[in-house]
Amino acid sequence: MNRVKKILYLSDTPHMDGSGIALLNIVSTLHKTYHIQIVFPRTGPLYIKLNEMGICCKIVTFYLDIYPRIKNKKDFIMFIPRLIKLLVVNYHARYKLVKIIQEYQPDIVHTNVGPIHLGFNATKKTNTPHVWHIREYQNIGFGWTPLFSMKHFIKKLNFHRNYKIAVSTGLSKYFNMNERSTVIYDGVFSDKHTPAIIKEKDKYFLFVGRIEPAKGISELIDAFKEFSQLNNFYRLLIAGQGVDNFVKQIKEKVDKSKLNNQIEFLGFRNDINKLMSRAIALIVPSRFEGFGFITAEAMYNGCLVIGKDVAGTKEQFDNGLCMNNEEIGIRYHTHQELVKSLIEVSSKEFSHYLPMIKKAQNTVIKLYSIERSIKEITNLYDLIVEKNKI
Repeated sequence: MNRVKKILYLSDTPHMDGSGIALLNIVSTLHKTYHIQIVFPRTGPLYIKLNEMGICCKIVTFYLDIYPRIKNKKDFIMFIPRLIKLLVVNYHARYKLVKIIQEYQPDIVHTNVGPIHLGFNATKKTNTPHVWHIREYQNIGFGWTPLFSMKHFIKKLNFHRNYKIAVSTGLSKYFNMNERSTVIYDGVFSDKHTPAIIKEKDKYFLFVGRIEPAKGISELIDAFKEFSQLNNFYRLLIAGQGVDNFVKQIKEKVDKSKLNNQIEFLGFRNDINKLMSRAIALIVPSRFEGFGFITAEAMYNGCLVIGKDVAGTKEQFDNGLCMNNEEIGIRYHTHQELVKSLIEVSSKEFSHYLPMIKKAQNTVIKLYSIERSIKEITNLYDLIVEKNKI
């Protein structure tokens, strides 16, 4: 009788954001056949939910392995103290994680995002196979600089005991991943059910995601302001949370633009699927999306997507174009193209975009189902375990 495989996951976030939801989708299925433990840096909604599911979750305080940002004079003064704190905390975290690995004896340690080096550092000590899930470009978009350089990080990625999962082809190429790597798109939804496309849309555009500079929210508000000068019958709903200081800046920007009656901040929501299904379109202005979880989710829910034609968003559009010989979303590159897209979508009947929406829904169901993603991940796990026996 085969022994139940043990997987130890490291997550950067205990929240229900992109990487957190992706992890939840993985372990919700795998915990039925695998023995799973998850290490978080702190508690939060995802941590609580997984505990309720009977999955063992542990807390080990650690930080992302990126240099502290310098945005102002205070950041400059505090750079060295913050860097020292990061190195000290992560040094102790490595010791704690090594102890957990030695006690738990996992077959694989799976790090859920790229900027966590803790799993790599600990598995070098324990000689345990390590899977590194790369979901973001780091320095592009987020402005993250890996310790101690990007070149050093790529060298770590291609270490002989590392196996890499990139959530897009673009990410795999960007990090020059070697032969121990594979592209596995995130599982966003089950292919067992296809939502009906609601044809009576409400008059609002939708943004869903973290309220942070990399997500392009400021640029979206600028475009919506220009659009609203021509058409003030539509609203912009913003669903998501962010760092308090930046959220405050964005809300002040809305106040100054006198758009309070048209732009609404919804905060965290549990009804994203419903919001998407009734929206005129989802806007994805992210500067460099690793995969674009929200893009796929919107298409699945029968929502038209207007997206910036870069990185993961572009790859999803390109996949659809390749499969259908037609576009599955509306691409834009510049501020003016986004404004033009908002104007065109608001001026045309829904029936004009229905064929595009249907093709988009069919495309993402084929490419981004949880079932397909889980199958590819478990195939990788099986391969790693077999190789480790030799």
